[in-house]
Amino acid sequence: MTPLCELRGVSVAYRRAWTGEAAKRALTDINLTIHAGETVALVGESGCGKTTLVRVACGLVRRDEGEVRTLGVDPADAGGPPARAQLLVQDAAASLNPRLRIREWLAESARAHRPGDSAAAARALDTFGLGHRADAYPDALSGGEKRRVTLAALSLADPLIVFADEPTAGLDAARKGELLDLLKARQRADRALVMVTHDLLLARNLCTRIVFLHGGRLVADVPVDALASVAEPNARRLCVASGLVA
Repeated sequence: MTPLCELRGVSVAYRRAWTGEAAKRALTDINLTIHAGETVALVGESGCGKTTLVRVACGLVRRDEGEVRTLGVDPADAGGPPARAQLLVQDAAASLNPRLRIREWLAESARAHRPGDSAAAARALDTFGLGHRADAYPDALSGGEKRRVTLAALSLADPLIVFADEPTAGLDAARKGELLDLLKARQRADRALVMVTHDLLLARNLCTRIVFLHGGRLVADVPVDALASVAEPNARRLCVASGLVA
């Protein structure tokens, strides 16, 4: 089966030429394959390369070495990910146009992804419980509502793979639960979700695999039902700190 996303030998270094500092390695020799039907968490300490990895997979950060294929194409060469590979950024507000009402913004997304389906935006509003906020501007929405708007727009693209960067950041417990229910509803045999998170308990409950990064390297790739036996020291330390293993 052809993977939905594959990274082989991927390395990324950030350069600060104006400071005279040496290049900083953000990722080193990353090998990762995502198949349909998988929900994969990327976990690790802050600065370990999680967000850089998903942005490389979407073609938004150029790699220095290695190969990337997302839905069969190199997104860096294509100027971004294919239409059916979508990125949910951590700051939902940054995805929204502050000058457009929610119904207008979703209508634009529908025209791009569902041409000829005049009711698509209205259905998305109803599906994500946003009908009563259709005429609101983004700055009038709560954090949870902004996240639901981005998910409504994402649904219009009908993606085969979603990269979600800390999708629950800043949400209270109730809103986090709603978001997880929406993400779970998208899980199908032909789809995949790759989620950056610091929450190992969430990852265990939602995902099929957990990929651990440390210092820009992939140090462990573990099915959730094998977390108790994880041996790599950095991965095990995170599991212990989260109460997943003794």
